[in-house]
Amino acid sequence: WDLDNNSVPGLGEGLPEMNITIIGSNNTEVNTTVVTDEDGVWRLFVPIRDVYNVTVEKEGFETVYYATENQSGYTVRDSPDSTDIEVTAGFVEVSGTVTDQLDAARLVDAHIMLYPIAGVERDAVQVSGTMNGSTLEWTSSIQPGDWVVVVTQNNPGPNGGGVAIGMLDATVANGGNITQVMSLGGYVDLTTAWTDIGQEDHHAGSDAAGASMVQEPVELEVTFDGMSWMMAVPASGELRELFPEGSVSFDAEFMTVQHANELEMEYYGGQTTTVNADSTIAATLQFNRRVNSALDISFASATNSTTENAADEISAIVSTVNESAYQTIDATFEVNYNGTEIMDVFSVAGEMGLAQDSDLWDVSFWDEETGEYQSTINVSLGIGDDDVEAKLATNVTVRIQLPDVAEAWSLENGHRMTMRLTTDLGESSQASVKVFVPQTYGFSISSATEELGMAANVERTFSFDITNDGNGQDTFTIKMLESGVPADWSVTPMTSTLTLSKGETRTQQFTVFAPATYDDNDEEFELTIYVNSEDETLEQEEVEVSIQKATVKLKLNQADIATASDLIAQKAGAVRIPIENTGLLDAPSVIVHLTPPNGEERSQTISVPAGETRMAVFENLTFPQGPQRFDYRIEVAGAEGESVESIPDPDDFSLEYNVESTADGESPWMNLLIAVIAIMVVYGGVRTSRSRSSNKF
Repeated sequence: WDLDNNSVPGLGEGLPEMNITIIGSNNTEVNTTVVTDEDGVWRLFVPIRDVYNVTVEKEGFETVYYATENQSGYTVRDSPDSTDIEVTAGFVEVSGTVTDQLDAARLVDAHIMLYPIAGVERDAVQVSGTMNGSTLEWTSSIQPGDWVVVVTQNNPGPNGGGVAIGMLDATVANGGNITQVMSLGGYVDLTTAWTDIGQEDHHAGSDAAGASMVQEPVELEVTFDGMSWMMAVPASGELRELFPEGSVSFDAEFMTVQHANELEMEYYGGQTTTVNADSTIAATLQFNRRVNSALDISFASATNSTTENAADEISAIVSTVNESAYQTIDATFEVNYNGTEIMDVFSVAGEMGLAQDSDLWDVSFWDEETGEYQSTINVSLGIGDDDVEAKLATNVTVRIQLPDVAEAWSLENGHRMTMRLTTDLGESSQASVKVFVPQTYGFSISSATEELGMAANVERTFSFDITNDGNGQDTFTIKMLESGVPADWSVTPMTSTLTLSKGETRTQQFTVFAPATYDDNDEEFELTIYVNSEDETLEQEEVEVSIQKATVKLKLNQADIATASDLIAQKAGAVRIPIENTGLLDAPSVIVHLTPPNGEERSQTISVPAGETRMAVFENLTFPQGPQRFDYRIEVAGAEGESVESIPDPDDFSLEYNVESTADGESPWMNLLIAVIAIMVVYGGVRTSRSRSSNKF
């Protein structure tokens, strides 16, 4: 339902509950009816490569039929298809009654106008009414939809008169009816005004001297009490209308063609006023010219670079005299003025897109006035007039200084330099160029495992680090030499890929599992891994790992237990037992059993890698002062338990627990004893002194 008369489906124009009948005409036996949804959309899954007769119908609307490609019917091919169809509603009968609050005489010969709501392209309808006693009655035939009904007194007073405004909902099925009450309203005297580019004043009516510049007659969107409708601006440019008491708004916009270059210039304006009964309010709707500083900016050329796939993509070039630097790029942009201002002054600035090295790039612009490159410059463009000479086009040269070769990043999508031209009012236009840094490749291997001890039914890992030494992202392919893996052995992964950014380091880890048949008679062998860059011209790297028969060798130095443990009497602490693995095979499950004096056996499971020492910690143990003897035993669990070459025998050890010392190393009990002795000495001295004094006398 094309309400805005633009022949394009729009919001609110879909028709719900339309009956769609689909009948296959050739090869299919489809015969069904569907109903459109709330948005006027219907869909049906049908066999392809056939023509269907599709009928659209609903009471109150004309019946229409789909047709495609000059064929009577809806052709369905090998892919989903969507086609819109326009439906027109027939006219419906509507009616209304109007009464008056005070004087029914104001209803006699009253003017009745039906306006389509704003946004719906239809002609306003004038209706004649008849008096039925003290009630004004009217009927009409109109298209369905929402209409604003305005009833005004035929002979109002000089400052006001009777008026009624209401909304009529004319439905397709039943038409509509509206009941209104006329009340005393007031006048709005609205004048219109606009100023052309030559500073000449005009009104918006067709009698104005500047009317020839206005492309179409100006219409006002009038809004009162939530209702909006369109009214034409009279030829005089002045509107005098009755409204009920309340707030009323007027909005409009129109397009003009001005200047010697016949430029389109848009004007817009709005005015809101409050209406009082039996009074006249004067208001002016001043139209303002919409600022238009539009530019057309295009990349033209660049020096010291090569062109990529697109016209606005260039590639940097390393300096021929300094291999550590790139050549400075001077890019030229053509700027054409498409605005409508006499003179626009644009501030020109540039910025690099967000990237890892964007703060290392420098962008500057050639300033013709100073003859130097500046971070920002001003450019003046405009249409000009008899008094102002202006340019409609210019070239802007931007200098792009890249980082040093060692610091620049090569990005898949390049580095985007954006040039932006902005006016004082914030109007802006922009253009950009992509600069690609040529990619260099390189990588290095570090922290590689050289030897790996293995035992039957044991799983171990080895690894190495890969560092991307190139200036961009690189994907590395890592492959295990399959022929180097003995039968019944398992190595994962056999193939992998790592994608690394410039300077990034990643660890590649492998897992090796030895079969149950692996024993001391098997010889050492090497696993070989090849690492390749995505750059096929770069030489591959080879990593070799020697696989050796390995065993677990555990050691325990009892003297280290005392050093590592908490030995404060009467204070909860930990007993720490260090276990050292001097073998080549990891021991992931070493169980250490500890039996405290007069206590139950406790156990801790720890992992002791080859060549390292790990601590079994037994917490929350409290003992009195003096020596305390502990029993211990150690065992290795899991598959590694079958490859233990040496392990400490069950044994015991003694730990000496002492009372806690003060900060200067003395016991608090010792300090207390010294204090008591000091008191006794003082007391004894006093007694002796008194005794001698007594003997004198």
